[in-house]
Amino acid sequence: MTEEELSELIFRDPEQVFSLYEQNGGNYKSLKELRLEKKLIEKKFPELAEKEYTDSAEFMFWLSYLVERDLSESIAEIEVAVGRKGHAEAEKMIDDMGFGQKIKFIIQKSYVEDETDPYVVLLWEVKKLRDHMAHGRLHQLNYKGYPLSHPKGQIILTVDLANALRKKGR
Repeated sequence: MTEEELSELIFRDPEQVFSLYEQNGGNYKSLKELRLEKKLIEKKFPELAEKEYTDSAEFMFWLSYLVERDLSESIAEIEVAVGRKGHAEAEKMIDDMGFGQKIKFIIQKSYVEDETDPYVVLLWEVKKLRDHMAHGRLHQLNYKGYPLSHPKGQIILTVDLANALRKKGR
């Protein structure tokens, strides 16, 4: 069975494919390697399936995950430490916030004294890049003049983030 035939069968009846794999002692690694999500993108939005864009999106996904998780943990730690909320209550509050709301919360609660603080500026930059990714504007995933598909853009953004986190004691 060709990769194309297998992909078609998966989209028709994934359970049948799983059954065939299990009967023949196959593992799911080869199915995962089909990258069905990319095939969907290639069919629906072929211009976004270019390697440049997928590299940028993958980088941005992990970087924004790191930033949002760190931001959420910072808010929870501070809220618990100052006695405003218990841990479960803080997590619930944070789960109900969007990324931009978390940044505003950090500023409004005076965790950061100045909106021009490099950490806050970088948080807003990451949010902007994340929004570009989420809304399919992959051609706008650039940082300081470099596309995020290029190692220079990825490294500069990562280093700026690491330095900003270090200054905040994170």
